[in-house]
Amino acid sequence: MGLLNTVIGEVQAISSVSYSLPIPPQPYFAHPFPLQKNFTGRVAERNMLTEWLAKGRHPMLALNAIGGMGKTALSWYWMQEDVIKGGLSPHGIIWWSFYEKESSFENFLNRAILYVTGGRIEPDGLQSTKEKMSVLHGILYNNEYLLVLDGVERVLRAYYNMGSPYQGDEVKVDERGEYRSFIDPNLGDFIRMLASSYPQTKTLLTSRLFPKELDDLEGCIKEGLRQFQRNSDPKSHCGI
Repeated sequence: MGLLNTVIGEVQAISSVSYSLPIPPQPYFAHPFPLQKNFTGRVAERNMLTEWLAKGRHPMLALNAIGGMGKTALSWYWMQEDVIKGGLSPHGIIWWSFYEKESSFENFLNRAILYVTGGRIEPDGLQSTKEKMSVLHGILYNNEYLLVLDGVERVLRAYYNMGSPYQGDEVKVDERGEYRSFIDPNLGDFIRMLASSYPQTKTLLTSRLFPKELDDLEGCIKEGLRQFQRNSDPKSHCGI
């Protein structure tokens, strides 16, 4: 009976997830970001992101900077204020943060499939991770979604299994750049899929490190965040 109860509980949990998720075009914030009230903009960077989303030819943009520069805050504020409130909302939006617990690639696939299909496809009915990747990619390829993957360094070799997302930027490097590779090869393959063959979905990554799997892909553009001086324009940066 113990095993049966466990199985029933897992099925009920899956069902509750599928019914609790929003349905596109309502956005799905898997891990909402608690933005502080003193965020003051980064206008130039927000304009750059909006231009990329609306007119850019690259399906993927990687926002790279050291820790504490406000990558997450900028992305969240831009998505809320410029994309959603600004009327740029695509067919749907997924916000997923690898900083959070239960944010594994497998969980991402399961939740994303439920969201983009409105619960019509049950992830547990798919045979393998590869099949889930194929199903999700097919939908994202043919529909205009915005996918935001925050804290990507947490699933790279350099930062994997480290205790805090707020630790320093000192990492062990190697000549081949393997420290920038994804721990999960399936995730690396999926990220490459999103940046290849020009899908309709746009993907924004935030990371301290640029993933090695994207080094040779023309479909991904890399942008950095400048560090501000004390006397910089208060309207052009974030206050956190």
